Amino acid sequence: MSGDAARGSSGDSMDVHAVPGTREPLARPALRGGLSLRGELRVLGGFFLRRMAEFFSNRTNTLFGFMEITAVAILFGIMGRFINEYSSPKLLQHLQGCPDYISFLIVGHLVTLMVWSAHGNVSWLVRSREFPNLYMAPCRLPTIVLGANMWKYCWIVIELFLLMLISGLLFGVTFHLNAGFILVVVGGIWMMTAFDMIGAGFKIITKSDADPINWTIGITGVVLSGQFFPIQALPEWAQPLCKLHPQYYINSLARRTVGEGLDLAGLWAREDLRMQMVGFLITSVVFLVAGWWIFTLGFRRARVEGTLGHE
Repeated sequence: MSGDAARGSSGDSMDVHAVPGTREPLARPALRGGLSLRGELRVLGGFFLRRMAEFFSNRTNTLFGFMEITAVAILFGIMGRFINEYSSPKLLQHLQGCPDYISFLIVGHLVTLMVWSAHGNVSWLVRSREFPNLYMAPCRLPTIVLGANMWKYCWIVIELFLLMLISGLLFGVTFHLNAGFILVVVGGIWMMTAFDMIGAGFKIITKSDADPINWTIGITGVVLSGQFFPIQALPEWAQPLCKLHPQYYINSLARRTVGEGLDLAGLWAREDLRMQMVGFLITSVVFLVAGWWIFTLGFRRARVEGTLGHE
């Protein structure tokens, strides 16, 4: 007998990990016992080496990845320089602390890369056909999720470093890396991970590829998050909508830190930024808890039905 569920003589589905005579699992899926700390770290290392080998085994994709980073840096640099010269001074006053439009665009792209690195990390894994086999390993579920995405995070860090290097060398962009920026990025990743867990729970339950929450956040973020232009460029009736979008606060606070150079003390000293930061972090934690609950609900249901990894 293998898999997450087996068929009994009556044809009903039951969990192989359930207490005899019940449908309740012996332990919650993400809180089950695993290996020792050293064992879990060895599993993470194995995941990392495997994913990295897979990535570099395709030299064409690797080459095009580096070319894409260079092209994006040059494109945003040229666009920013053009807008600096030909846009109205009134618009340039709303760059959220960035010294010029080049910095405004580059920092917005950095934030998008880092924050959206959390998108799909849970949902794609639990829907993949290899996940049931991975889940039967003795390590914990968070180790599986983190291990499967570790190389992705490392590659994004490499992308960020190269993007900042090229932007600094070719266009003179200055970046201020401080504790405030790290806090904003971590909070943003928490929030996007929460949305991804909500989407994963939805996909597990419905067996659908649709992810209405992340789709809505992504497509509205192009206009409402302030990634490519200040929200003051929008009609007055649309500007309040921007302040309902979670990525707007991530972009705003990130530009104040990495673009303007404000650290945590600088953010806290300004009342408007302090309120933004506190509200943003509270919202991130609330959504993370809600996302975990919805994902766990869908995960348990899929285990009972024996449908983990089903398309």
